[in-house]
Amino acid sequence: MKPIRFRPFRKFAFRSPGHPSWFRLSVALGIDGTSNTLLRFSVASLMEGAIMGGRRQRHGDMGPEPEKHMGSELDMLKQLEIQEVAPQFDSWLDSVIAHRAAHPELWKGLRAAEQSYLHGRRHWTRVACLGLAMLRDEGVHRPPQGTPKVEHSVLEHRFLLSAFFHDIGRLDEGRDTGHAARGERVFRFMAPALNVDPGDVESVAIAIRNHASYPAVLPGADLVAACVANADRLDRARLHERPLPDCLYPELPWEKWEEAAWEWGTRE
Repeated sequence: MKPIRFRPFRKFAFRSPGHPSWFRLSVALGIDGTSNTLLRFSVASLMEGAIMGGRRQRHGDMGPEPEKHMGSELDMLKQLEIQEVAPQFDSWLDSVIAHRAAHPELWKGLRAAEQSYLHGRRHWTRVACLGLAMLRDEGVHRPPQGTPKVEHSVLEHRFLLSAFFHDIGRLDEGRDTGHAARGERVFRFMAPALNVDPGDVESVAIAIRNHASYPAVLPGADLVAACVANADRLDRARLHERPLPDCLYPELPWEKWEEAAWEWGTRE
């Protein structure tokens, strides 16, 4: 009699705590943001152990997993996810779910994002972590003199909002040319519910609207829009594709994070 071997799901394996499958689980159980995050990491850890155990068994190796050496940049991105991005996205997601019935595009976008691996929450999370890392890098080119000064914490908040909403208007995985405009409309609808400062709305809306201009680099883009575009383009690693340097905004030090983005995107 052949031994029964564990075979993980191929399409919706519990690859990470932010996998779109958690959308359905958290909504169904009515779990709040904090508890939701803890549940995700606890169950995902158990599932990862089971999945890796099954893989070792199939390859005839029941010994310990080889130690993984991840670069310091990727470690930093993972810490940003756990400490800052995941809790904030959980909070915003709770609000979006509460208002989904009031806006048809929000309802459709949320359903599509929930089911999407390429453009769903894992993608939003990697974009957010990459962008925060670039914004906090010492190599960021500051706006020229004479332009309005914006506090760095405000820039980060605007960027996180843009990263969260940039693909929420997507309805399919293909060339959805209208998804950026839909995402902008959804954000403007949700801005009052999320207590977004009126002074932040236009910057976020423009960043969402223009993020899909790839491969073009639009002149006059502010730091938020450039950051969303660069992070989104670096995460083309999930497609096993690297963006051309000419398609990235030079205001942000993207070169430092390119290899970490590749490693993260191709692994998940």
